[in-house]
Amino acid sequence: MTTSPGTRQETAAPAPRTSRLFMPFYLLAFAGLMATTATPVAVTLALRAQQLYGEEKTAVLATTLAIGTVFASVAQPLGGWLSDRTVSRWGRRRPWLVLGLLGGVVGLLVIALVPERWGMVLGWSIASLFLNLAFSALFAVLADQVPPDRRGRVSGWIGVALQAGLSAGTWGAVWLGNQPVALFLGPAAFAVLTTAALLVVLPDRSAGPGTRASAGGVPWRERVAQLARYRDFGFVWAGRFLLLTGYYIFFNFQLYTLTDHLGVTVAVATSVVALNSTLSAVLKLVVAPLAGWLSDRLGRRRVLVGCSAALFAVSMLLIALAQDVTTFVLGASVGFVAYGVFLAVDLALATEVLPEGDAHGGFGLGLYNVAGTVSQSLAPVVAVSVLAASGDSYPLLYTVAAGLVAAAVVTVMFVRSVR
Repeated sequence: MTTSPGTRQETAAPAPRTSRLFMPFYLLAFAGLMATTATPVAVTLALRAQQLYGEEKTAVLATTLAIGTVFASVAQPLGGWLSDRTVSRWGRRRPWLVLGLLGGVVGLLVIALVPERWGMVLGWSIASLFLNLAFSALFAVLADQVPPDRRGRVSGWIGVALQAGLSAGTWGAVWLGNQPVALFLGPAAFAVLTTAALLVVLPDRSAGPGTRASAGGVPWRERVAQLARYRDFGFVWAGRFLLLTGYYIFFNFQLYTLTDHLGVTVAVATSVVALNSTLSAVLKLVVAPLAGWLSDRLGRRRVLVGCSAALFAVSMLLIALAQDVTTFVLGASVGFVAYGVFLAVDLALATEVLPEGDAHGGFGLGLYNVAGTVSQSLAPVVAVSVLAASGDSYPLLYTVAAGLVAAAVVTVMFVRSVR
């Protein structure tokens, strides 16, 4: 089937019937894979660097994370593209879930067992590549298996599952102590179990004849270039990139804001950051499923995404104006509510503007997730540049963050094919 550049290509068959176990196992797989991927970034890589490198730990950790980000950015769209066109007796997503997890375990083992700088860099590069291949296939299942009128509520619960996986991995690292193999393979064992359960109930299909022809007939570089023809997807991608850049500015610099701008002690600042982490988890748990359900019910995803981005911009301005910890926490709480709504509804919105429809959902959603990876890397650069140019003005920093998020409101309003 051929289409004009301005027409979306819907080659995917209707979503198949799934068992009642599919949805809980699907969400558990997200939690397991998130625990395996995010725990090293949040905790265990820093612990390993401290064990091995002493005063050089910061440089080694920064190098490791930067290189891992490059591999993650490549793996998401590449893995989606490969799984879109995979023909096998086990379906098209299953092989990449299995391969991604196995490769990720190998990379984590290298980190745990090789006491050299190159071991940490190599191991995390391997783990980032393969774990993100698995993530790309897992996200593609949303477009494969969930009807469009239910994607909002499912996207909301995916957000909850990701938060639960991060929390479980972080607390697991505390419980596992300083044993390198246990620290890295504990979360991976959880991911293996949850993904295996999903594979049993997943009604995965091999790529159909039309899908194979389309995917196989278009070179990789041309496929990337084609995305420029699909303006709605581009605007959704840009909105996600802008909002997440603002979010990561806050997330990465909240501790320094408390100590350097509000003048509290490190002990108090650490307690406030822990409080914010708890508030974030609780508010996302409440808000994300509700927002997803509401977007399904109203059929107005674009409006909800725009409103959540506007509310997040307001939260950044509240933090910019904060003169005490109470106002800071209030602003952060408003932001957590907005962020929970955005994460739930924006993912559902993205599935409705995929450049080539659900048949190539893996590639489109993989590219969509790159916006998060790039913004996470760019946010510290933006923040450091603003602080250096302004003499460490944190109000200006959060005003810039608010401006970036406000720009996200503008971009999503240009989406035309979805209300």
